[in-house]
Amino acid sequence: MNRILAVITLLATTVPAVAQQSTNTIAPTQPGKGQWVYRSVVSHYQFKSSEEDPRNGSQTWWTNHISYGLSGDMSLMFHFSEIWDNLGDEDHSGLGDGVLTFKWRCFQLDTGPVDSLRIGIFGGLELPTGSDAFSSNETSPFIGASIMSIQGRHGIGQSVSFLATQGRRFDPVLAGDTTANLLKFDTAYLYRLYPETYGDTLEGAWYAGCEFNGRWESNSDLLLMLSPTLLYEAPYWAAELSVGIPVYERVTDRPKLEVVVRVGVRFLF
Repeated sequence: MNRILAVITLLATTVPAVAQQSTNTIAPTQPGKGQWVYRSVVSHYQFKSSEEDPRNGSQTWWTNHISYGLSGDMSLMFHFSEIWDNLGDEDHSGLGDGVLTFKWRCFQLDTGPVDSLRIGIFGGLELPTGSDAFSSNETSPFIGASIMSIQGRHGIGQSVSFLATQGRRFDPVLAGDTTANLLKFDTAYLYRLYPETYGDTLEGAWYAGCEFNGRWESNSDLLLMLSPTLLYEAPYWAAELSVGIPVYERVTDRPKLEVVVRVGVRFLF
């Protein structure tokens, strides 16, 4: 019993690092009250030419997320991206729009030292803070929900969100860049490779899994991807690697995605 209580106490003081939080699926995890989380993710998108858009090349995003715990169940997050683009005839770079997000974990049921069921809702605004080449120049609201279940070494998560797009970027490349509204739906499965069980002291854990990521737009564009994922979570930091492979893609007015590779780290303060 003392061992179980020790693990529960350690878990409570280190959320969200030990949370089986996958790369692309929003999780109902929160920093503790007064705590900060910094997450940095580099996403490299490789595109291929098609009948709809003859361009090929790549676009790289460096995204910085800063989250603050308002309480144990509520948080605010702001993120922004620096973008490098070599599609078309000229290379260019600039700042993408900022995103302000409020998250509320409205339900949590812990049934063991690690086992947990959590539900959250979130919403916010995409803000026209970017440079001309990468900004929609409009404020767009979004809303969504997420659920996560951890049972032993298995974790599964689901998130869905809707963006009411108000503006169009000058050169659409990704889902959400046009005036079409955007529905995101993501499912993640992670399996804890190591350790098999937690001991008296909380240690870093390795996870492997896969995500199913969907992007549907109101102009009928649709992208479905499988994203194998590798994750390492320590008590106060984490590292992640994800490779997104399209399995179905129907897009207009922008190039087709060939692959996206994401590498990220996050720190709890």
